[in-house]
Amino acid sequence: METEKEIKSLVVNMEYYVNQIIKLTNKQFNLDMENYRLGEKMDRDVNVGSVRFNSIAAINLDCVNIKTYFENIKRNVDAIVKNEKEIKKEENEI
Repeated sequence: METEKEIKSLVVNMEYYVNQIIKLTNKQFNLDMENYRLGEKMDRDVNVGSVRFNSIAAINLDCVNIKTYFENIKRNVDAIVKNEKEIKKEENEI
């Protein structure tokens, strides 16, 4: 597969950014938990906290899903490379 290295390199780069988003959502969650004024507002209106924390969790989950897709991409590239090796081996045997 002529583009194997480029695809894998792009996946590694994208994984970096996804991991950064996960770190930032975790940081935001912790900041929200420490923010006294936000806590007061959440005590008065449960929806404020629910929407905020559900949205942060959804972003985090989306990133985990994206990482799963990246793993699938890498496995598929590896499968293509393996398949090419088998084809070449069979051609040499003929």
